[in-house]
Amino acid sequence: RLVALLGEGAMAKVYKAVLSGPMGFEKKVAIKRIPRSVTSDERMLKALINEARLGGRLKHKNVVETYEFDQVSGQYYLAMEFVDGWTLGQLLAACRAHRRWMPISVAVEILSALLAGLGYAHDLADDDGQPLHLVHRDLKPGNVIISRTGDVKLMDFGIAKAETNLYKTTDANAIKGTPVYMSPEQIRAKPLDRRSDLFSMGALLHEIVTLQLPFQGPSLASIVHAILETDLTRP
Repeated sequence: RLVALLGEGAMAKVYKAVLSGPMGFEKKVAIKRIPRSVTSDERMLKALINEARLGGRLKHKNVVETYEFDQVSGQYYLAMEFVDGWTLGQLLAACRAHRRWMPISVAVEILSALLAGLGYAHDLADDDGQPLHLVHRDLKPGNVIISRTGDVKLMDFGIAKAETNLYKTTDANAIKGTPVYMSPEQIRAKPLDRRSDLFSMGALLHEIVTLQLPFQGPSLASIVHAILETDLTRP
């Protein structure tokens, strides 16, 4: 049962929902509902299936869990763990608005939790013990959620790359993600491994501590140049 719209983008709408069962059983979940206009594209549908299969494997306290993948009347959805809180992007925006630095101890705690979740994902193996070589590829404040009780969770492995994806696309190494947090090898569309995610995590740390984006510019070209050339020694 859908309760409220939490957010929407070009690819999906996310709702707060309640899963009901016998004798009054209820569980809050987040429903990611994919428009038919998106899944009518075969490549997008295959990417969604890969996301669901991958999400079903991820079970860690610092990663948002995927419970279910199905369709109703031809409309696909993902049922995921509902986290009552705010994205890291919202918290950083509040810090800027109130001109308050995030305490270093809090920054360390957030980053430690994210690295724990990311390390788990990077080390994930299939049922035969073969490494999946997972790379998130889109680490950014909007993909980190922090609960009211202080739990920190990484979310949205929607464009994650794994060696065992059911469907391989010809653009496996194509540039996918948010430019200001990308690694140089991601910008250059080179093959990626876990080190690319660690670079993006460094960019996140820079923003958490300084409240400034590490790579800035008036255009995409200038941001790309900054990622490839900027000396970040001082911060």
